[in-house]
Amino acid sequence: MLRQLAQPSPELLMPHAFTDAQLAEFQAAHPWKTSRPLADGRVFGEGKGAFGNVPTDPRVELVRKNLGDGKRVLEIGACEGQHTVLLAQFCKQVCAVEVRPRNVVGALIRQFLWGVKNVDNVVVDARGLDPAIGRFDLIFHVGVLYHLLNPVEHLHSLKDFGDALLLDTHYATDECVKMPKSTVTWQGRTWQTRKFRESGWGDVFSGVDDWSEWLYRDDLLQLVRDLGFTRIEVFRDVVERNGPRIGLFARR
Repeated sequence: MLRQLAQPSPELLMPHAFTDAQLAEFQAAHPWKTSRPLADGRVFGEGKGAFGNVPTDPRVELVRKNLGDGKRVLEIGACEGQHTVLLAQFCKQVCAVEVRPRNVVGALIRQFLWGVKNVDNVVVDARGLDPAIGRFDLIFHVGVLYHLLNPVEHLHSLKDFGDALLLDTHYATDECVKMPKSTVTWQGRTWQTRKFRESGWGDVFSGVDDWSEWLYRDDLLQLVRDLGFTRIEVFRDVVERNGPRIGLFARR
């Protein structure tokens, strides 16, 4: 027989209501690859040093600074929801797109622990989004483009989904000598690229194809302009372990 339980108060769903033992069970329920502190400071998840004990993310803060509260955001490649829960704190809605179901399971646990209820989790390859998903104030696109076989085609497929774009991605240079020279073609035009070997489906931080193609910096910036995002702010341009990486915020 099913029993109808009383609706819990909102406070019971907030992170501080969980005991250490309860959090330990949530921790053990998923093979975590990312971590992020809860609101009470306890770190949940593990792995991926880019997050660790940092309670927020400068890219998320940049979204709030530039767009303010109450916006609708399309997040491409949400992984285990480490950015999703931060965006959901001040956005009206976050549509979190992720291709790997194991990542979505982690994201759902994380959203429950943070007490956020304004997230739509969509299990789909970001290269095949249905326009019926709607239009958004922002496309939040972090750590995905450099895992794709044709980044040009992908960005063109997204151009009508949002009025602004936050893009954070690796790019190619002639110093990437360990990466073979290559090209990508879309609608009769060809871009010079460098090929990167992906690690396969089993690696949650890998692309789903065997290879990905990295665009050169100037071509990437011009591509963003060609999509109609003509006002571009480059907020970071650094060299990381895997190669050069750029972060930009662009608007129409």
